Amino acid sequence: AESRFGALADPLCDRLLVASGIVALLALDRFSVWGPVALLVRDLLAVAGFGLMASKGMDPRVDLPGKISSGLVMVAVPIAMGYRTWWADALFWLALAGSILSFVNYAARVPSKRRLQMTRQGSDVG
Repeated sequence: AESRFGALADPLCDRLLVASGIVALLALDRFSVWGPVALLVRDLLAVAGFGLMASKGMDPRVDLPGKISSGLVMVAVPIAMGYRTWWADALFWLALAGSILSFVNYAARVPSKRRLQMTRQGSDVG
């Protein structure tokens, strides 16, 4: 069973978990600041966007590319915390790229979701 609260709280909790790992990466001075900060900013924008979409009655459901990129980040961040190897670094940067691409994918889909919502509301009135 899936509740409306769970649909909003689960991604938020995921983002908070990732944020704590990113802060640890910054404290460990693992990467240049812009990489971890880019992940943090992307997550803040995503959480704000999902909240805004939900408040407008749109369904901010996570799609498969979003789930894959989130999973990759959730694997890459703790690995980067524990290993200073080329493959851990590559995994982190791959996760960052996937995260940014999935955000762009969501942003590109918002106008069509908004049009669909407005169309549905219009048909409910008539």
